[in-house]
Formats: sequence, structure tokens, C-alpha cells
Amino acid sequence: MNNKKESILDRISIAAPCSADWDNMVGDERERFCNQCTLNVYNISSMSKADAEEFLSLRTQGRVCVQFYKRKDGTIITDNCPKGLRVIRDKTRKMIQAASAFLTLIATSNLFAWAQQTNKSSQEMPLRGKVSVKPDANKSDPNKPDPNNAKTNQEIMPLRGEVYVPPKKDDTACFLESEKILKDKLAGLEKTNKDKLAIVRAHLDLASFYRSKNHLDKADSEYSISVKMLSKMPAEKNLYKNSILNRVAVLKLLGNNKEAARLEKSITQDSK
Repeated sequence: MNNKKESILDRISIAAPCSADWDNMVGDERERFCNQCTLNVYNISSMSKADAEEFLSLRTQGRVCVQFYKRKDGTIITDNCPKGLRVIRDKTRKMIQAASAFLTLIATSNLFAWAQQTNKSSQEMPLRGKVSVKPDANKSDPNKPDPNNAKTNQEIMPLRGEVYVPPKKDDTACFLESEKILKDKLAGLEKTNKDKLAIVRAHLDLASFYRSKNHLDKADSEYSISVKMLSKMPAEKNLYKNSILNRVAVLKLLGNNKEAARLEKSITQDSK
């Protein structure tokens, strides 16, 4: 009998295609802001397996968008070398650009079929969209390649979209438990006071957690702290802009359009 505990990463699947372009989003390799859905997209493949599992498990019954890469056996790549991921994205982008020179593609599936016919040497294809998580480990994964299907012989597939993680307990208890984990992590980092970027990311993770749970006032507070800290970190200019864009989105949801407009103006001025 196999008693191996199933990872939450094994239950992620794409439910609908997404056309958002990672390269046009603002941020870094871990998180970027998507203007289409005004949410951050989190690159699961840039995290360790433990961090990716924690990230998803703390966002049960919440809205969160992710990107990740899958091997041909259906497993998700985590803790990958950033350079390696860039190579994969560059290959994928070149294939898409080449395809668009010949025909207009209505859906990702059309691109996949065309690429299989015209570029058999390519090993990676982009698949993006809304993501769901199977609550039942015994159900089959619609995105797990069929070894008997010749069309599933690609080596790595990048996927992107919205993920919904089913709750393990009632929402109130789940929220308080997840909030405590994130706050304790932040407190531990602040106690050492060595890695400023790690502290910023902890604030950003807490902010995204609050937003996924629709606690917008708390999300705004955490984004505000992140923006202030990143304003003193010139090397993290993209993450700084990402934090501002996230705060602007939250402020608009709160109805504080005046402050949102001021922050948007500051981004425009910084870009000049």
C-alpha cells in the first residue's frame, strides 16, 4: 500500500485558458502584477516545494493566480534555477512569435497542435488559464498527460491561471490559523533584522493573503508597509512598482480613488 501523502501540487489543474503575458507584467521572478485581472501572479516554480505547498495551503477558499511549469509526467517543477526557467520562457516566446507570423491563433490548443506539426524539436509549450485543485485525490487530473497519447510527449509545459484551493476546515478557523502562520513568519524575520527583502516579501505575502480573503483594509496596510520599505531599496525597483500597483488595486476596491490616483501618478513620474 502506498502511504505517501499527496501534495497539494499534485492536485492543480488548468480549468480555462489565460492569455496574460508574463513578460508584460511588473515584478520579479516570484511575483508579477497582471493588469488584466489586477492581481499578482505567483510563479510557483520559483519556490521550493515546501514554500509552494505552504503558499497554496494558506490560501484555501481564496482567489490567487499562479504560474508553474509541469514535466511530461505531470509533476510541477519547483525550486528551479532562475536561468533555466528563463531559457524555457525564451524558447516558448520565440515559438509563439514564429507562430503568429503565419496565422492568428484563436486558442492555446491551436498553437499546441500547430507547433507539434511544425517544430517537433521544441520541448516546451505554453498553457495558461484558470487553475483548479482537485479535492479528491482519487480523481484523475485532466491536465496530467496520458502516456498513451502521442501529443503529450513534450518535456515541460508552462501553465498560468487562477487557482482555487478547497478548505480543510471551516473558513474562520482556517483564516485565523493561516494568518498566525504568516504573522509568526514575519515576526521571526523581523527579529533577526538581517534580510530586508525577505521581510518585505513576508509583508507582501500577508497582504496577498488578506486580499484573497477580502480583508481589504488589512491588505492595504501591509502593501503600504511594503511600498515604504521598497522605496529605500533601489535594487528592487520592479518589486516596488509591483507593490504600488497592488495597493492601487486594493484602494480602488475600498473606494479610495483619490489615494489610488496619487499612487498611479507617482508610478508615471518615476517612469519618466
